[in-house]
Amino acid sequence: MQVQELLIYPIKSCGGVRVQEALVTRYGLALPSDPRIYDRRWMIVKDGRHLSQRVLPSMALIQPSFVENGLLLRAPNMPDLLISVSPLPKEIMYCHCWDEPILGLRYDDTISHWFRRFFQSNDQIDLVIFDEKQFQTRSSKNKPDFPNVAEDHHVAVYHDVCPIHLCSLESVTNLNTRLEKKIKIYNFRPNIIVTNGSEPYSEDCWRDVDIGQVKLKWISPSLRCLLPTVDQETGIKDSNQEPWKTLRSYRLKPNQYGIKALFGIYLGQFDGSEIISGTVHQAEEFIANGLITIGSLQCRVKALKPTIPLQKENKRNKESGNQLGILIEEDQVTHKVLVHDVSTNIAENDLKEKIVQVYHGVKNVKRWYSRNEPSIPTENVQIDFELPENTKTLLQKDFINIGQLYWSVYRQLNDLIFRYNAQLNDAIQHP
Repeated sequence: MQVQELLIYPIKSCGGVRVQEALVTRYGLALPSDPRIYDRRWMIVKDGRHLSQRVLPSMALIQPSFVENGLLLRAPNMPDLLISVSPLPKEIMYCHCWDEPILGLRYDDTISHWFRRFFQSNDQIDLVIFDEKQFQTRSSKNKPDFPNVAEDHHVAVYHDVCPIHLCSLESVTNLNTRLEKKIKIYNFRPNIIVTNGSEPYSEDCWRDVDIGQVKLKWISPSLRCLLPTVDQETGIKDSNQEPWKTLRSYRLKPNQYGIKALFGIYLGQFDGSEIISGTVHQAEEFIANGLITIGSLQCRVKALKPTIPLQKENKRNKESGNQLGILIEEDQVTHKVLVHDVSTNIAENDLKEKIVQVYHGVKNVKRWYSRNEPSIPTENVQIDFELPENTKTLLQKDFINIGQLYWSVYRQLNDLIFRYNAQLNDAIQHP
C-alpha cells in the first residue's frame, strides 16, 4: 500500500497545496521547510463565524501557494495577496468554528477588503490566524455530532474534528461506478490520498496506520456533509447534490452515525508525547492494521497465510493442462489470524475463554513464544478457526473488522505465488 498524494489546506475551506513531504504534527500536516505553515491554521470568518464552501462554494477558487514567510493567494479576477506568518497580527478576535469558541489573530482591513471584494459582499469578513503559543486548541473528544475515540492529546485548530483526513483511490473509484457524473477525490479534501491495493472502503477497518516511522491512530470515520458536492476546480456546487445523495444510499451506519454517510477516515497522533511525530513522503509505503477485542483489550490483528498442500496443487496444475505463461487464479480464505499486543500476563485458557464469547467457530488459541528463548511468551497470539468461513465474518459488526482475509493463489507450472489481498496489509508475495 502506498501514499499517492499529500495535501495541506492552509486556509479552511480554500484550495489545497500538494507537497512531496509533510511533517505530521499535533495540529495536522505542516510544511517541513517552515513548520509555522500547517493545515487549517488560517480561517475566513464572517462576524466571527467560520465560512465554508457549504455556503460559499467559490471559496474553492482561492488558491494559496507557499512563499517565504507565508502564503500567496490567487483567485479569479483578483490581484495577488501576500499573507505573512511573521510578524503575527496583534488584534485578538473571538471566533466560532462550528459552535465552538476559539480565538484568532485578525489581519488588517486591507486583507479584509480583498476577501469582501472577492465575495462581492459588504459584510464584515476577516482572515484570522491561530497562535498555538497563546491560544487553546479545540478538543477532538466528546463531539455529539461526530462520535469518535479521540484521546486527550487529539486536538483541532480550525479543522472540523481532527487534523488529518485520509481517503483511498479505490473508494472513490467504486463511488464513481455509481455516479452518472464522475468526481475527483479532491471533492473530499483529504490530506493523505492512498492506494491500498485491495478493496474499496478498506480504510473503514484500519485502526492504526504506520507510514514510514510515523504512527497514526484512527479517530473516527469522516461523516460527509454537502461540501463534497462542490467541484474543487470550478467552485460550482452540483445541482443534484451528488455525490452526497448516492453516498447516503449505501454508506450509512445510522445506529452509530445518524443520517450522515461515511467516506474516508480521520487520523491523529498515536501518542501525545511530542508535537511533531515525524515526516511522511509521497510514494511512501505504509501498513494498516485492524483491531480485535479481547476482554477489555484492543489488539492489532492480521491474517496468516493459509496452508495449501503443494503436492495437491501441483496435481491440479497438471490436470488443468496449465502451460508456461498461463495463470490460474483461485481465491482461498485463511482460517488463521495473528493477534499482536496481547499482554503476556493473560493465560492461554483465559484468552480462549474471552475470545469464544465474542467470535464463533474458534478451534484453537495459542500464544507464540520467543524463538531464542522457547520458555518466554511473546505478545503474539494465533487464533485458528474451525472453518475458513468463520474468518470471513470475523469482527464484521460495526466497522471494527480485519477485512476479507482472502489470499489469491496463482499457479504457474510447479511454482506457487501467494498474493495477500487482505484489506489491512500490504500486498506481499511468497515464492
